[in-house]
Amino acid sequence: MAPANRKEPARIGNILSAFLDNHAPKAVANGLAIHSIWPKIAGANMAKKTMPLKIIGKTLYLKVETSSWMEELKYLKQDIIKKINNDLKQEAVEDIVFRLGKINVSR
Repeated sequence: MAPANRKEPARIGNILSAFLDNHAPKAVANGLAIHSIWPKIAGANMAKKTMPLKIIGKTLYLKVETSSWMEELKYLKQDIIKKINNDLKQEAVEDIVFRLGKINVSR
């Protein structure tokens, strides 16, 4: 006889539904859109020194080539968020987290 507290296996449809309800596809779509509009949002000079990495929830993770650029971007953060949201016509980004890293020049 099976114990009374034993759970039945979860149905894959329920698992996928819970995953999709978490807005994962929308975040992926927003991440791709931000990546494609980044040169327009950032401008040519900044786009050479930065690169969108990912978006989790409404937080954009941005790779920045140097600490001096990272410091400059801290002052521009709210303007960048407004530009992104205006271009995407939705509140896709509420915060930006800057990460120091090498930017691939071949973009």
